[in-house]
Amino acid sequence: MTKHLSNIFLIGFLLVSSVGFAQNEMFIFVSDSDTDGDLGTSASEVRANADELCQENAIDGAIGMTIRALLSINATDEIRDMPDNYKMPQTLPIKNEFGVLVANNFPDLIANNLFTAVNSNISENIFSGTNIGGSLASANCTNWTSNSSSTGATFQSNFSEFPGTGSESNCSESLRLACIAFQPLADFEVEGFSRFGVDGPNIKMKYIAFSDTLKLPPTAKSSKEFDIDIDVSKIISIDILTEFGDDPDNLRFAPPNIQETIPGVEYEYDLQGSSLWLRTTENNSTFVLDKPFKVFIIYTE
Repeated sequence: MTKHLSNIFLIGFLLVSSVGFAQNEMFIFVSDSDTDGDLGTSASEVRANADELCQENAIDGAIGMTIRALLSINATDEIRDMPDNYKMPQTLPIKNEFGVLVANNFPDLIANNLFTAVNSNISENIFSGTNIGGSLASANCTNWTSNSSSTGATFQSNFSEFPGTGSESNCSESLRLACIAFQPLADFEVEGFSRFGVDGPNIKMKYIAFSDTLKLPPTAKSSKEFDIDIDVSKIISIDILTEFGDDPDNLRFAPPNIQETIPGVEYEYDLQGSSLWLRTTENNSTFVLDKPFKVFIIYTE
């Protein structure tokens, strides 16, 4: 039943390809709702409230994607930081809510290399707090914590540019926000079982790592039971690796049933009920006795 580890990596690649990168484009749009310059009392609250305003005004094409406000909040959360802060792709094309290409990619967007307006139907202004290139503008409503008329914020009025050169508005005014929708890079997480393809099974994975008790039997020709909490009749694939060798800086790992290639690391396994049984041999398990192991299991619903 043991499969090569390459099978695991192949399945992982298919999972990420099927869901994590289902979208091959990003969308930029302008919120229907507006806000003054006071979006919270801390940077995290400002970010959460700004993103929530965009999420509540999501366009149809952005449903199911990550949606964030295109707003520079402080020196560590500028628009240009969004690829690093929020795993935003930098190479995908960006379209507006009408499906028209706005920019070839995110760097072009913040450099104002635009093909068309974000939304030419809107004549109202939007807060951005951002300079060309995506850095934080000095006028930012005290990092979006103030709606005082005595403080200012950079805003955009020309939607053929973004972030654009901008002008300065009072923070007491109510303006819209620009928003961006994308699928985060390498951010694949699914709760419960997943199904890929019409004829594919609903599958789930389980990884059991090293622990003080997760070790092979300490003596030759003996067996040891481990509860894996899975009905073994539902297991599709199981991979087991056992540590061997005495050099902690050069650890080696052996799968089950190695008999001649590496002497002294042979062990066997079988599955019963909801248990994994590991068995050492009489003469060929010297280097894996009482050694820790790890298990990766793929099973059906």
